[in-house]
Amino acid sequence: MKPYAGITTAIAALAFAGCAGKSDTSSEPTMKSPSEDIQAIKQLAADWRSGWLANDVDTLLSLYAEKGSITLVQQTRVSPGSLVA
Repeated sequence: MKPYAGITTAIAALAFAGCAGKSDTSSEPTMKSPSEDIQAIKQLAADWRSGWLANDVDTLLSLYAEKGSITLVQQTRVSPGSLVA
């Protein structure tokens, strides 16, 4: 395993956690305790990893909000609509 793989996975999970939201805009928190937050982030990371390793685009896209996108430095913006050929 690469030395920074764990850190990279944690950062990716946190980044994707911000993208994978429900359309509920209420100000009430959806989690009740920090342990539930941690479990949800771990589950999101596991889902993302399994989708990535399986080359399953549908699984990966399901982890994002409907209009979510990723913008990397010096790269083209990637969003679900841009992936349609």
